Amino acid sequence: YEKKSFNINPIIGKYDDPSMQQQHLLTIPISDKGNTLIYGVAGSGKENLISTMIYSSMLYYHPNELNYYIIDFGSEALRVFKNCPLVGDILYSDDTDKISNLFKMLSSTIDSRKKLFADYNGDYQNYCKNSGKTVPNIVVVINNYEAYQETFPEYDDQLIILSREGVKYGIYFVIATVTPNGLRFKLK
Repeated sequence: YEKKSFNINPIIGKYDDPSMQQQHLLTIPISDKGNTLIYGVAGSGKENLISTMIYSSMLYYHPNELNYYIIDFGSEALRVFKNCPLVGDILYSDDTDKISNLFKMLSSTIDSRKKLFADYNGDYQNYCKNSGKTVPNIVVVINNYEAYQETFPEYDDQLIILSREGVKYGIYFVIATVTPNGLRFKLK
């Protein structure tokens, strides 16, 4: 595994290619491919995959490269990352003010990065490579999107805007949901 600076590509396991008699690392190329949706029924391992992604990130990235914000509406198993230096905060279903503040912070970050990246083609990667300065990638994890959406439907439109515009500015979303139909069409 070769880590590229400011390119988020955490290891989530290995895969086997029997026809070629090879095994390779399996990664989630967040910086290259953008936002990520994880589908799976209850008990299928969505939280395990998210935990593996965050743990792998802890091994390869520093807080000046990557910050996670976790909205955990699942079993709250992601609480184990509470003191992780990469994790800005973990929010739960009763954290109404924190959820509001997170969306304000993300919108404000996009606005400030638009100005900051203007001389670098408005792009996160160009800014980090050519300016001599850096800002961390931000990955927002939403575990159990259905429960989140039921509790905070007022943020749906803002989530759509942030997930669409954020990628260019180093802000990504990893959303875990039970079924593809659990997401609004615009968000998909």
